Amino acid sequence: MKTKRIMCVVLSVGVLAGGLVSCATDAQKEAKLQAEAKLSRPEAEKIALAKVPGGTIKEGEIEKERG
Repeated sequence: MKTKRIMCVVLSVGVLAGGLVSCATDAQKEAKLQAEAKLSRPEAEKIALAKVPGGTIKEGEIEKERG
């Protein structure tokens, strides 16, 4: 019983650590994409709102398509 509990704790810590590393990596990728972007976020939001009068922006993301 004690061994099973120790294994669960070790596994949980490993999963948590992996998740934290993944978040840091995602933040680095996003910063790199923002540096390479042709449009800034405010410019992109302005264009989107101009195409949909009266619209609102709930969320956004940056991604790289076709290289």
